[in-house]
Amino acid sequence: DFRKILEQIGEHPIIVRSSSMLEDNFGLAFSGKYQSVFLCNQGDLETRLSHFLMGLKKVFASTFGPDPILYRRDHGLLDYDERMAMVVQKVVGRRFGDYFFPFAAGVMFSRNVYAWHPKINKEAGLVRLVHGLGTRAVDRVGSDYPRMIPLSHPQLRPEVTADQVQRYSQKQVDVLNLKTGGLETIDFRRLAAEVKHPELFYAVSLQHHDHLAPPLFKTQALAGQELCLTFDNLLSKTPFVQLARTILSRVEGAYGRPVDIEFAWDAETFYLLQCRSLSVRKEQRSVAMPGDVSRERVFFTMKSSLSNSVALDLEYIVYVDPKAYDRLPTYDAKMKIAAVVNLLNKQLAGRRYVLMGPGRWGSNDINLGVRVTYSNINKTRLLIEIAFAKEGGTPEVSYGTHFFQDLVEADITVASLFPDEAGNVFDERFVLNAENLLGTMAPEAKDCEEVVRVVNIPAVRNGEYLHVYMDASSGKGIGFFGPRQDGTPGSDQNDADFRVPGLESEL
Repeated sequence: DFRKILEQIGEHPIIVRSSSMLEDNFGLAFSGKYQSVFLCNQGDLETRLSHFLMGLKKVFASTFGPDPILYRRDHGLLDYDERMAMVVQKVVGRRFGDYFFPFAAGVMFSRNVYAWHPKINKEAGLVRLVHGLGTRAVDRVGSDYPRMIPLSHPQLRPEVTADQVQRYSQKQVDVLNLKTGGLETIDFRRLAAEVKHPELFYAVSLQHHDHLAPPLFKTQALAGQELCLTFDNLLSKTPFVQLARTILSRVEGAYGRPVDIEFAWDAETFYLLQCRSLSVRKEQRSVAMPGDVSRERVFFTMKSSLSNSVALDLEYIVYVDPKAYDRLPTYDAKMKIAAVVNLLNKQLAGRRYVLMGPGRWGSNDINLGVRVTYSNINKTRLLIEIAFAKEGGTPEVSYGTHFFQDLVEADITVASLFPDEAGNVFDERFVLNAENLLGTMAPEAKDCEEVVRVVNIPAVRNGEYLHVYMDASSGKGIGFFGPRQDGTPGSDQNDADFRVPGLESEL
């Protein structure tokens, strides 16, 4: 009886999680496909029961959403008798005035593909950590960043200067507002001033001019200081890192394969919330970067490759012009671009195409990237996120989000391109000057031709296709035009025969 459940829980926030027959299977995580519903669970029993029943209905109804259905179709599971159960958990955290949230939460992985430094041991794992509810760790959010912690070297960060650390730090916190009864996002500085969390010492660093450092003493006054969420003291002055390593090692040993675990940390206690097998892309140990490619054939180069990947014989480019997208004046105009991408994804099903666009694919902030979901991009072979320096933005490290796991399971390679970074090459003129097939392929989207461009590469390059090579150990990547290779690296060309005059030292 649901009343008895609520009576036993009392007026404590809860979350209703999906637990279907297929969910969290080995290689089929269904990450983020079904809904989870937070309930503040306040008031008299009948009120709480009404909200509880509504939460159950929302989770059950998500079984019939487009994303899980397409996910099942892509994995040959449409005929499977999918059944939905639900798990009810008490939300980890404490009440501070009208707000309820844990000190920290996130997701951790027993394998780390985001190894930006040669010192990092990929086998040691990675943690994606945020202050407050873990929703900001598993979803692609706006102009915000979780702390990425390689467990082999927890103090190592991809940022170098204090300004970079502050810029790429978390600035918004997700909490439950017990007064309004819903999930709320609050500016961290405002929350810190209102709440005065007793463990803030472990979460923040203090910025003074161009220097950033964690507080030295728990009694050190933090009010009125320039605070930045770094979690440096949590990593160095608590058993958090050692516990994370131990938990990941033991759970992976029990599963017999890599895992990812959603967790919360509050009052110096580690809470395990959910565990599933981790989908890890089957990569080559290393990629022999092509050599002698003439400049005329180079489409782009990059120096920030995080995976060993080869994508050959790409026939189409779908290009969302970052600058044109940024100029769109309204929310509806930008959402229309997402609809066009979805339309092209269906039109190009069965074709090998690369999808290129601004900033953060899948972000919930449409000003930073095209708001797409799995069902909108599941047919692309390669997803490239572009950040021009003058835009003041950067592609977010999406590793660990539900969005990223979708791409891994669909065998879609993700890459970030920084055209204005010294040494990188991007021949944007090729896509801007080539014939745009958007109006032909999707006449209803013809009015979006200034923003979205579709290029048939062989038609423009006299039968050549786009080939992309990326090597994680060197961080190098290159996309170039060449003869068809029938999808097999080196089938028509000898990799050792490729050299890029004047580019080999730059890659």
